[in-house]
Amino acid sequence: MFQLAYRQFLLDPPRSMLTSFAIAAVIAVILLLEGFEAGLYTQSRRAVLDRGADLFVTQAGVSNLLATRSTLPQLTRIQVEAIEGVATAHPLTAIPVIYDKDGSKTPVFVWVYDSKGGPSSIIQGKPVTHGRDIVIDMALAKKHALSIGDPFIVSDFEFRVAGFTQDAAALFTSFAFVNYDGMLDLFLESEIAPDISTFPLLSFLLVEFEPNAAPDQIAQQIEQRIPDADVYMPGQLAANDVQLGRDLLGPILGLLISIAYGIGLLVAGLIMYADVTTRLRNFGVLTAILHEGL
Repeated sequence: MFQLAYRQFLLDPPRSMLTSFAIAAVIAVILLLEGFEAGLYTQSRRAVLDRGADLFVTQAGVSNLLATRSTLPQLTRIQVEAIEGVATAHPLTAIPVIYDKDGSKTPVFVWVYDSKGGPSSIIQGKPVTHGRDIVIDMALAKKHALSIGDPFIVSDFEFRVAGFTQDAAALFTSFAFVNYDGMLDLFLESEIAPDISTFPLLSFLLVEFEPNAAPDQIAQQIEQRIPDADVYMPGQLAANDVQLGRDLLGPILGLLISIAYGIGLLVAGLIMYADVTTRLRNFGVLTAILHEGL
């Protein structure tokens, strides 16, 4: 096969190069789309697993970390920590906002954390230590040309960029991280203060087990004692978010990938048709020679 391709290249280099380029372009588009799809699902999975919880507690009926509003009563943390085998229940709040800089608007998912659930790594700068500090995804920083110490304004409230994290995004939305002091200041001092009742004060609890604890028993006790909450293992919640991504984007990406495969088949067919058409005279001569020989 390779020898035949080499001979074809020697016979007609321009045609061979054009054919190779066309096929390579189609393959590249297919790989790009499939890689994009796989990357989206990986981001959704990591958004859950990077929070570092042994167990997630959500509002009853909420089975996703992303793209679903969850609100827990403030006393839920005390109730969960009273269960045997639970070392700590770390609070986590999710606030979707729109970041607007110079007319360029970007959806941002702000994670409010206390002792767990923050950025999995800081690649530049420092973690959140002050109420005005915010850690943002590096991709968001590059998009808006933000540096350490720059203002990050959300609804008329000014945070200061303290650090950058990497690969903190999901479902086309970048992540940012603040602490609860920052959240309260945002609620009380920004333009969203009149609508503060529409924002959750506690979205999730990240449960940390004591050594040798029984996860299944702890999950069962939480379900029994707190009817307003649901419990999920990290892997289960991550799978739910991946499925959410498939439900939202799978049909569109599947259609695009199918179109790419169709274009690939069409390009290959056209190349073969053009190759055969240009050699019809040669085939006629070969047929005449064969008939003459018979």
